[in-house]
Amino acid sequence: MTQHRLYVRVLVAVAAAALTGGAGWLFSLSLPETFILSVFVAGVVLVVQLLNQFDQQLIAMQAVVTGRFSEVSDATRLFGQVGASALRGEVRQLAESSLHVGHASPPLVLDLARSQVERMSDFLQQLGGRHEVVYDNGEDRDWLLALTVLTRDTMDATSHGSVGADGQFVDEGLWATELGQRYLVAQGRAIREHGVAIRRVFVLERAALASDPVFRKICQEQIELGIQVRAVELTKLPRAGGTFVADFILFDDQISYESTTNPRQPLGPMFVKTSLVLDDKRISQQRQRFDELWAAPDELESEAT
Repeated sequence: MTQHRLYVRVLVAVAAAALTGGAGWLFSLSLPETFILSVFVAGVVLVVQLLNQFDQQLIAMQAVVTGRFSEVSDATRLFGQVGASALRGEVRQLAESSLHVGHASPPLVLDLARSQVERMSDFLQQLGGRHEVVYDNGEDRDWLLALTVLTRDTMDATSHGSVGADGQFVDEGLWATELGQRYLVAQGRAIREHGVAIRRVFVLERAALASDPVFRKICQEQIELGIQVRAVELTKLPRAGGTFVADFILFDDQISYESTTNPRQPLGPMFVKTSLVLDDKRISQQRQRFDELWAAPDELESEAT
């Protein structure tokens, strides 16, 4: 209770006492009787006001307590779900790390932190759906490198090659880029440290591209790392031209990493989107497609003979 409100309540009680005194005078009560009655009425009025305020505070307190219990209940439920999660340690670490971004951080820092948390939340929701996760802004380097590092058994990949304006080989992969080199380094480490078996099929528009010096150099670099490499001509494939449009990589036959490009750009292929496919039926289809590619005539062997 503030001092101002206390004064108001006292004034209301005094006013009630004065009115009671006036009524006692009208009814010809004695002075002691009038005084006692006035004090009694003033006390009742003051107590009623205090009880009314207490009742309001009690209602407000009940709302706060109810809200707190609701928050505790939600927190308990969430904590229980986190405890049962396969990622409980990582989720707890993320929550603890978020505490380092305080309210005093610059607005741009807070916005950046929120955007990354939201992105991770969306990623986990899609990943938990066990169907497909899509990145619409081209090639996601984090997915590619992380999956290469985490794979323990097999990597089976396709890579397209076409004829450029100058008639030479144009690689629709990443081998000439910084990401491509990091990808190769990660593959070499996966082979050396974990014994991962890596196979790559280059799908060529023309068989003559197998003898292109740029293409031969790319193949040789990968072979020296321990990657098994083959090259097949698109027109010699079953269902040629319609089945093997998008590049894909099968990681441990559990995730299909699929990239879609717009190959006819002035400066070379442009990545349109990347997908992580977890659907068993789709992975089985990609397994069959890769096996068909691997069984097709190898243009590198033809060149060697």
